[in-house]
Amino acid sequence: MSQSIDRDELKQNLLSAATWLRFLIMVVLAICVWVASMVASVVVLLQFLWVLITTRPNPGLQQLGAQLGQYLHWIVDFLVFTSESRPFPFAPWGEVVEPEPPAPDDTDEAGA
Repeated sequence: MSQSIDRDELKQNLLSAATWLRFLIMVVLAICVWVASMVASVVVLLQFLWVLITTRPNPGLQQLGAQLGQYLHWIVDFLVFTSESRPFPFAPWGEVVEPEPPAPDDTDEAGA
């Protein structure tokens, strides 16, 4: 089954402010993935050194590692369009923010 799209629909899709806003949010979140990965690398190294010295993991580093893992999960969900929820820096750390529902579009009613 082939999906066809007419020129007007294509133009409307390409000029959609919501889509371009999402793109900008995706760029910011991609940068956040890089930063979070660097922080996670430091946590891994510190946790290894801690265990090497004390033979037990550091609970604070464990908690930070778990938070980073959850954060990266939320970001990937948003980046691959699995979720519309926006994580930090668009929400407080440890939370996600649901986006505002889109306003009714008058063009939908005109086409019906």
